[in-house]
Amino acid sequence: MDPKILWSIALGSAFLCFALNAFWKSKTQKSSAVAGFVLWQALDNWIDLALYPVMIGWLGEIRGFAVMFAVTLVGNLLYLVINGRTEADWTLRDTILKLPVVRTVYDWKIGPLAVGKALGFAFFSIKFDSFTAIIYLYGKSVDLRKAKVWILFITSHVICNVAWTLLVGGLLAFAKILLKTTGF
Repeated sequence: MDPKILWSIALGSAFLCFALNAFWKSKTQKSSAVAGFVLWQALDNWIDLALYPVMIGWLGEIRGFAVMFAVTLVGNLLYLVINGRTEADWTLRDTILKLPVVRTVYDWKIGPLAVGKALGFAFFSIKFDSFTAIIYLYGKSVDLRKAKVWILFITSHVICNVAWTLLVGGLLAFAKILLKTTGF
C-alpha cells in the first residue's frame, strides 16, 4: 500500500480518537495521549518543515513571520485548550521530569530565581514551540485565565517564531547563494 495512504489513515485515525477523547472526556488517557502526540507531531512537523519555508520564501522574512506568527499562535493555543480538556501528557513532560539529571536542572535555583525553569523555558521555546514551553512550566492543566500564563505564552511564541524565521531565512539565503555559485 502507498505510504501516503497509510499516513493519511494513521493521521485520520489519530485525529478521530483524539477528538472523541477530548470532547467526551473518555477514561482512556493513554489512547488520548498517543493520539494527541501523533496529531501534534504530524501537524508540527508539517508546519516547521513545509509551511514555514514556503511562507518565508514566498512572502519574505517580515510578512512571512507575521503570517506564521498568527497561524502558529492559533495552532498552539488550540493545542493548549484541547490538551487541557484531555488532561493527557502529549509531551511526556511528567516522564522526562522523573529522570534524575533533568529533575536536578529543573529544580536548579540561584537564590529566589528558578534558573532551571528559565533555561528549560528558553530551550523549549527555541527548539520546539510555545505549547511545549508552557506545558514544561505548568504541566497538563494550564489555567489560561491567568495573565502570567498569557505573558509567558506570547513571550515563548515570539522567541520561537523569531528563531524559526532566522533559521529558515538563513537557510533559504544560503541555498540561493549556493545555487548561484554552482550555476543552477
